[in-house]
Amino acid sequence: MWSAFAAVAVVAVVFVVGPFTFLPSLVGGLVAQNIQSDLGLAKTPDVELRNDEAPLEMLLGEFTGGEISIRDAEFGGVRTDSVDVELDPFDVSMRESIRNRALEGDELRGDLRIEISGGEVARLADSRAAVPVSGVDLSGEEMVVETSVALLGATVPVSVRGGIGFEGEEISFLPGSIAVAGTDLPEAATVDILEELEVSFPLEGLPSGTEIQDAGVEDGAVVLTGRVEGLSGGG
Repeated sequence: MWSAFAAVAVVAVVFVVGPFTFLPSLVGGLVAQNIQSDLGLAKTPDVELRNDEAPLEMLLGEFTGGEISIRDAEFGGVRTDSVDVELDPFDVSMRESIRNRALEGDELRGDLRIEISGGEVARLADSRAAVPVSGVDLSGEEMVVETSVALLGATVPVSVRGGIGFEGEEISFLPGSIAVAGTDLPEAATVDILEELEVSFPLEGLPSGTEIQDAGVEDGAVVLTGRVEGLSGGG
């Protein structure tokens, strides 16, 4: 008798929990596949959808948010470590989405965060700078480029400190000062070198509706933050 009761209980749990786990996961899979296709990604993004206020309402297609995580993707020749979107609340038609195998409902939008490793920044700087780049250090809130200059008939290693900017779909190194052995050189002696290190590189192919609002250095990486409006998650 108890075994029969247990079997009925298991069936009931599967009946209740099954749609709760399957349907949101299916919608998330549709979003991931469509974004991969739209952006031409080699890997399928990770997508997690949620309703923090009323989880059961996900079965009705009501979501309070979610996360889209893209790893190791290349945009315009720039290799990103991560591209993450924290989604705003949105609604979808579960029946139409499942029937058409495409997201049917609100456009996706949310906060964007892009991370680019120090190694990739060093590679890009070396490929674009007019002077040799021997290394790049991302620490604190600044970027330090190691290069060299001819001084008194000798080649002297120097450190160029500056910041990171983003304008017109390009990431830029904005050099500010040059130091030799920790001592800043006079501005008049550094103008030419600073101009040669004003390098920039385009970040193309991001989701449509992307707006980068801030750029900086954080935890050893270049970090860009902004918004994505009208992200295409549908077919």
